[in-house]
Amino acid sequence: MILVLIGPRLHQLAWDYASAMDHVLWEDLGRAEAARDHLRGLINTFLNAAHEKLG
Repeated sequence: MILVLIGPRLHQLAWDYASAMDHVLWEDLGRAEAARDHLRGLINTFLNAAHEKLG
């Protein structure tokens, strides 16, 4: 749905974040901070791009 409405760049960023979230859910990263650190950059990049696109 994001690809159709917003375009390929935001779709890819959403996909990257969702893939990282899946990785966090299914892999043992050791501690909660490791999971948070693994996701932080991706979610920030996605949210910033979404904000720019949607205003």
